[in-house]
Amino acid sequence: MSKKADGEQRAGLYRREEHDACGVGFVAQLGRPASHQVVEQALQALGCLRHRGGVDADGASGDGAGVLIQLPTSFFIREGRRLDSHFNPEWKIAVGVFFLPQDGVARARAMFIAEEVVRGRGLYRVGWRQVPLDESALGPQARETEPAIWHLIVAQPANTRVCWPPRSSAGFIATSWIPGS
Repeated sequence: MSKKADGEQRAGLYRREEHDACGVGFVAQLGRPASHQVVEQALQALGCLRHRGGVDADGASGDGAGVLIQLPTSFFIREGRRLDSHFNPEWKIAVGVFFLPQDGVARARAMFIAEEVVRGRGLYRVGWRQVPLDESALGPQARETEPAIWHLIVAQPANTRVCWPPRSSAGFIATSWIPGS
């Protein structure tokens, strides 16, 4: 443990101080094959976070805490084949996650804008996939404000050249390519 000039004690990257937004959990298994045990541990950790106060006054709507997992490329290749008969599983693919309006007209407009950006960048629009949700745990407030969640699968056909953004800039496409995002 080291001591800074102001008297604060540190151990590695940890700084002991109070935070209002506490309750972040992280479970990972590096250098080993994917395992359902990691998902089970993450769900157990998530169950321990309720104390942090991320619940609406209705007592049932949460703040969106959840578990993020990686979906295998093979899953999206299968979806690509289902969505588009011209899809080639050898193409490079990317998946965008969109939180869209529930209103059908507004949602269609947002989807159209995203597709225009995809085409403008020389990518191939494979298709939209609505993300299945289990809404049984949602409270009234969450149901009222819930977005429509969709995946947009895009591909780079073998005969095209596209400059993909670096992996480290996940928000790059949304903030740089899609106006108003």
